[in-house]
Amino acid sequence: MAVNRMAPDPGARSDCVVFIVDDDEGVRSSLEMLVRSIGFRAEVYSSGEDFLAAYDGRGSGCVLLDVRMPGMSGLEVRQRLEAMDAKIPVIFLSAQGEDEFPPRTGPVALVQKPFRDQELVDRINELIDF
Repeated sequence: MAVNRMAPDPGARSDCVVFIVDDDEGVRSSLEMLVRSIGFRAEVYSSGEDFLAAYDGRGSGCVLLDVRMPGMSGLEVRQRLEAMDAKIPVIFLSAQGEDEFPPRTGPVALVQKPFRDQELVDRINELIDF
């Protein structure tokens, strides 16, 4: 029997937060609705700088991080997280090809835009369970 991972998971941990970092307001709003629909809390940020100013390195969850943003790029945000010794998984969202993406270390995934909601939900569930 197939399980629809889009439905709220009764076993979802409400203590997990999916941090959404994207400069596009429409994308942030859509991602927030998607994340909440699968039973996780969501926090949204319009820039890497805003996210890093608020993130204390504690708690569980993951970060949905746009690769290309004005100011600090998603890759720079990831570098700052590594410098903080933050162990939070990162899902990069990118319209660029994987060829341009640097080697990945730790709990990290790349989801190319445009993506199907189910693909992103699967990556979130995989990395939160990492």
